[in-house]
Amino acid sequence: MREVRLAFAVMCRELRGGLKGFRILILAMALGVSAIASVQSVAHGLMAGLVADGKPILGGDLALRQTMTPITPQQEDFLTRHGHVSNTMEMRAMARTDNASTLVELKAVDPAYPLYGQAILNSGLPLQAQLARRGTLWGAVAEAGLLARLGIAPGDHIQLGSLTLELRDVLETEPDRAGSASPIGFGPRLMISSDAFSQTGLGGPGSLATYATRIRLAPGETPERLRSALKTHWPDAQWRIIDFTNAAPRTARFINSLSGFLTLIGLTALLVGGVGVQSSVRSYLSGKLPVIATLKCLGASRNLVFLAYLFQVLALSLLGILLGLILGAATPPLLEHLLSPYLPISTHFSLDGGGLLLAALFGLMTALAFAILPIAAAGATRPAILFRGSSAQDQTAAAPGHARVMAASTALLLAFLVVATSPRPWLASGFMTGAILVLAAFRLAALGVMALARHVRRPRNPWLRLALSSLHRPDAATPDIIMSLGLGLTVLSAIALIESGFTRQVASSLPPTTPAFFFLDVPGNKITDFENALHEIPGAGTFNQTPFLRGRILSLDGVPASEKARRGNGNDWLLHNDRGITWAARQPEGSETMAGQWWNESEASESLVSIVTEMTDFFGVGVGDTLTVNVLGRDITARIAHVRRVDWSSYGINFAMVFSPGALADAPAPRLVTITATPAAEAEIQKTIPQRFPMVTLIRVRDALDTARQILSDIALAVRMVAFLAIAAGTLVLAGAVAAGHRRRIREAVILKVLGATRKDALLGFTLEYGLLGLITAILSCLSGTLVAWIVMNRVLELPWHFSAAALMLTVVLATFLTLAFGFSGAWLALGKKAAPLLRNE
Repeated sequence: MREVRLAFAVMCRELRGGLKGFRILILAMALGVSAIASVQSVAHGLMAGLVADGKPILGGDLALRQTMTPITPQQEDFLTRHGHVSNTMEMRAMARTDNASTLVELKAVDPAYPLYGQAILNSGLPLQAQLARRGTLWGAVAEAGLLARLGIAPGDHIQLGSLTLELRDVLETEPDRAGSASPIGFGPRLMISSDAFSQTGLGGPGSLATYATRIRLAPGETPERLRSALKTHWPDAQWRIIDFTNAAPRTARFINSLSGFLTLIGLTALLVGGVGVQSSVRSYLSGKLPVIATLKCLGASRNLVFLAYLFQVLALSLLGILLGLILGAATPPLLEHLLSPYLPISTHFSLDGGGLLLAALFGLMTALAFAILPIAAAGATRPAILFRGSSAQDQTAAAPGHARVMAASTALLLAFLVVATSPRPWLASGFMTGAILVLAAFRLAALGVMALARHVRRPRNPWLRLALSSLHRPDAATPDIIMSLGLGLTVLSAIALIESGFTRQVASSLPPTTPAFFFLDVPGNKITDFENALHEIPGAGTFNQTPFLRGRILSLDGVPASEKARRGNGNDWLLHNDRGITWAARQPEGSETMAGQWWNESEASESLVSIVTEMTDFFGVGVGDTLTVNVLGRDITARIAHVRRVDWSSYGINFAMVFSPGALADAPAPRLVTITATPAAEAEIQKTIPQRFPMVTLIRVRDALDTARQILSDIALAVRMVAFLAIAAGTLVLAGAVAAGHRRRIREAVILKVLGATRKDALLGFTLEYGLLGLITAILSCLSGTLVAWIVMNRVLELPWHFSAAALMLTVVLATFLTLAFGFSGAWLALGKKAAPLLRNE
């Protein structure tokens, strides 16, 4: 205890000298902590908005949602006894004029809609008044995007199925869009009344429509009580029951996933800040070696020295952490005005105590992990250095073994905390493993560069010789600069390559067999006419069709699917919604048999199913097990006879579950159709088919991929912004390394001047050193970023890999520019010092 009090007293005396030598540490910690705190605070504000506005977002206190069929009149009567009820229907459809057509996200609403919130129209008029029938025409409202696509204005007519509608207004705000069946749609929203929808001819048996029934509870009723009553009366009903406390589960999952991912990217900035902590502490303590040696002469133990400077580093780290928390807490209000126009929900930003505490813990443990080794090394200083020259006083001892164990244990504890608090533990564990490997690789690469510079044949050019010798001199900044800049640039280059690869996949690398269009809800009795109509268009190619239904996975081997699921492997989508299913006599193209055998003609009448490998991994089942799904209210159990791997990048017709004809042959099902086409034929198909088959929904593959690319681009922008904080932290470490080497740089400059070197010679040599460092860092960052991007594209996204040198140019330019700029400025300042004072002191 006495040693702790003495260490605290020494710390207080050292802090009287101010923040000199620790500004980089404080700023680096502040940047890393602010990145994490900002992400956590923004995510907390968005989730608070989902909770606070749960009723308007859901459109009621409770909602029942199911596909293909609405609730029965008896079920609706039951609900009306508990409150006010509103029914809506959502599906994709084609809106058209005489000259154009486009895909829309159609929503049909009843007179009671909305139960909560308000649909805001451009004219300010009530929604129901604009949807009402006037004369022979029903009204419609739509988002501005539909007007732009069709080139129409309010008052013009549009066709929807077999019905002509008058577009009367522009829909500016849809209160329950975030909680709708498709919060991020492939087309603009078109809203009509339920009575109008009944006259369109759309929504027949098996149509891909989502029906929602919302209820505003009567006083005294609770969602829990009504949920329980519904399960008691209809235990086998296949609706999904959602209450206002979880109004938009898809949006909530997206926010949680994105915030978790951005937190990991923010942790990159913090790890880079950790390198800054290590560099700053080592640099500061190298100037304190005489003081430490004096304390040793006066009887101070190694533990006393270690504790004194550990307390000092922790105190200053806490100052940086506090600054980062202030910046992180202040970020959400600043972003509110920028984000509000693009969000389907309102934001409720407030102090997020849990998120700020998490950011502070990350920062404190990072500072500890990186500070222990240089402090322990300084604590091993021998008093004898007081009697040696200044060059000896610049040398530090190696850290003892127990200090290495402490540092490693702290790092492992940090990794455990990151994984334990992440919404995606598997992603967090992969990130931490990758971050540790990348840091270790950069450290080893830096040591390799130093060894190569030491042993390479000395060039004749004196400037290059000086630069190479500086790379491997004692206490060279080479490892710190490569590690700090390299980690941030690795993230930047990986993001650039992933975005470039996905863009290329969308823009130019579609296989020749890729369909140009998907057609939904093609009536089975008109499939021949539909095929003939397509083949009448010059340039229309391969035609494929299959029956299409949606079903929910109920159980496997009699065990509920939710209990069989192995969550956390990225295949949770199998449980979240109804899945598309079909039946076929032959194995679909674009799939490879992994286990079992496809059924033959004699087996086709049995109840068999083929599943994809994602299902075997997620549910832990295989050939011989049973699978039960609910289709159109009917439970169907089939034996798993075949497992296949699907190449989803072919964009052909394929499903997670393909049944034998005997399992579902009697089910009423529309057809899903694909066709390949030349660019000229695409335009003609888009014009002709909606006119001849108004009930059919047409989805152009490239349009869908463009939407996905835009979403990815928006996410990549957010990731890139956080990644730039890591680069900013790396820049601080670079500045610290230049500042830390300033005294040595002045001594070297004086020696060069005494030996006859001109200012130009010395400046070129010093600048070339940092230019080489920047180029080496850029090359290493590009290599590691390429590896990360390859893993993400091939193993996570399962997309073809394409290398793009152009995508890495920013990494090369940024690394070289930063190191050259700081190296040149440091050399310029050093060369400005006069030689005489230093020579007199020596």
